[in-house]
Amino acid sequence: MKTNGHMPKVRIVKKAEGKKLLDRQARNLLGISGDEFVRRWTNREFDDPEEPKIMGLAFLIPFGR
Repeated sequence: MKTNGHMPKVRIVKKAEGKKLLDRQARNLLGISGDEFVRRWTNREFDDPEEPKIMGLAFLIPFGR
């Protein structure tokens, strides 16, 4: 990866921040809480888990647990 001499910035996200991020995105995209999203994801309750909104939220799960 070419960086033109600059390193990409990395931001450490604390657990509480990650949980808020997941919750905010789940509410914006699906109208449910982050906790509800994780419950439904874990129980495989989504009809189309590969739908982009759902997959995008799934990538946030490690930040929100």
